[in-house]
Amino acid sequence: MTLKFITCVSYGQTSYKNATIINFKGDTLRGYIDYKNWDNNPDQLKFREKLSSPTKIFSPMDILSFEVEKDRYLSATVEISYSSSDVNRIKDNSPKPDIKVETVFLKMLIDGDKSLYSYKNTSSEDNFYIKNNGKFELLIYKKYIEKESFKILENLNYRNQLYAYFEYPLHLQSAIERTRYTQLSMHHIFELYDNHQEQKNTSYKSKKDSVKLTLGASIGGMHRSLNIRDIGYFAPKTTPAFGIFFNVALPRNFQRLNLYSDLVYVYSKYKDKKDIYETGFSTATIVDAYNLDLSSLKLSHSIRYIFYQREGFGVFLQTGITNSLVVSISNEKTRYTTRYGITTEDKLSAIPNLRKYEQGYLLGIGAKKDRYAFDFRFEKTNGISSSHKSNFKSFYILASYAF
Repeated sequence: MTLKFITCVSYGQTSYKNATIINFKGDTLRGYIDYKNWDNNPDQLKFREKLSSPTKIFSPMDILSFEVEKDRYLSATVEISYSSSDVNRIKDNSPKPDIKVETVFLKMLIDGDKSLYSYKNTSSEDNFYIKNNGKFELLIYKKYIEKESFKILENLNYRNQLYAYFEYPLHLQSAIERTRYTQLSMHHIFELYDNHQEQKNTSYKSKKDSVKLTLGASIGGMHRSLNIRDIGYFAPKTTPAFGIFFNVALPRNFQRLNLYSDLVYVYSKYKDKKDIYETGFSTATIVDAYNLDLSSLKLSHSIRYIFYQREGFGVFLQTGITNSLVVSISNEKTRYTTRYGITTEDKLSAIPNLRKYEQGYLLGIGAKKDRYAFDFRFEKTNGISSSHKSNFKSFYILASYAF
C-alpha cells in the first residue's frame, strides 16, 4: 500500500503539457513537455511525443526553441551576469559585472518590433536582454562598493541601453530613468513604448503568473477535550464549527504553496462531576459539579502545500498557528459538601484565574477539487487558565467552498 501511494505521488509530481519544439533544421516536433512552471530558466527538457512514449532529454545545444503553456523559450549563447545584488554579499569595487558566456534557454517576455528576454538560474539573479541587429545584448546592472566611502553604488547602464534601443524617445526619457531592474518594471517600459506606436508591432507577451487570492466559507465540527492540572480531565465533546477563510496561492509553483488564514467560530460545553475529598470513615464528601460553556473566535494562519495535484484535484498538508479569543463563557461550579448527612451547596468559578486569550498550533491534511475542499486538523492550545497548566486538544473536520 505504501509503495502504491509513493508511486502515485511521484507520478503526480510530473506534469506533461502540450508543447511544440523547433529543432535547428526548422522542423516542428509536437508532443508533451514536463512543465514545472519554472521560476529559474530550465537547463534541459523532458519531452515525450506521446504520453506513453519514452522520455527524450533536450538541452539548449539540441533545439532552437520550444513553447509550453504559452511560455516561449529560445536557445541562445549569451553573456550572463553572476554579480549579486544582495548587499551582504557584495565585496568588489568594480562596476563591471562578473560575466560568463553560456548557451542557455532564454525566456521570451515580449516579442515584436522591440523585444525583451530574461534568464535566471540557481546561481545568478535576473538577467534581461534586448535583441539588436539579430544579437542578444545583456542589459547591464550591478551593485558595487565605492572604494573610499564604502557606500553601495549601482551601475545603471541598462537605462542608457534602453534609451538607445528605443531610439532616444523624449516621451519615455523620464520613465526610463525610473525603470528598475525587475521584470515588472521592464514590462512596463516596453508597454509604454508600444502604446505610443501608431501601429502595434508586439506579437507576443508572456503571461503574468501572479498571486491568486481566494475568499470562501467553511462549516463542520469540532471534537475537543480539556485538561487542567489539579482539576482534571474533561472528556471530549463534539460541537459545530463554521467560519470564513482567505487563501493566497503563491506564483510559479502551480499554486502548490498556499498561505491560508481562517476565522472560525467554535463552541464547547462541559458538564462533569469530580470527587474532591472523602474521609476514610465517610464522614464528609465533597463533589464539584462543573457547568462550563465556552464560545470563541479562532484565527488561524497556516501554510498549505499541495503535494499531489492532477486535473483540478489536490491533496495537501497543513501546519500553522492559532489564536483564540473567548467571546462568551459560563464559568460555573457547584460544590456539594456532605457532612453527617447534611449537604450544603456553594457557587464557585469553575476555572480559577480565567483568561480569554489562548494560543496554539495546528497540523492537518485535506483534499480539494476545484472550489471545494475538505480537511482534517489537529490543534493543541495552552488553555484558558493563567494559574493552572491547561490545554485544549481539538480535532476538526471542515468542508469549505471558495467563492
